[in-house]
Amino acid sequence: MKELTRVSKLSDRHETQLRGKLVTIDDIRGDGLNDLDLLAQDFQHMSLVVKSVQRNYRRLLKQNRRLQVLLLKSMDRCYCWPGNRCDRCQEILEVLGNPSLCDYVELTED
Repeated sequence: MKELTRVSKLSDRHETQLRGKLVTIDDIRGDGLNDLDLLAQDFQHMSLVVKSVQRNYRRLLKQNRRLQVLLLKSMDRCYCWPGNRCDRCQEILEVLGNPSLCDYVELTED
């Protein structure tokens, strides 16, 4: 009878440990699924942000192109000519030809 009681206690402890491990595994899997759901939401948000940046960048490029055309047209209407440009048109050419100058250049007004 002693032997039977001993086996039952071992078996009971083993079963308790097994059940505890299964609960822990289920918790870990649930946490993993939750993490994946959050990651998917983050990717959706990042996708929206990228689309917004693309849209804004397209608008900026379009506006930049319009400004370039405006500057070129103002040069076309100027009294000077290619090869003999006035100071203002020369500055415009320098700005259009060197994008690093676009950060800070003051155009002179005649």
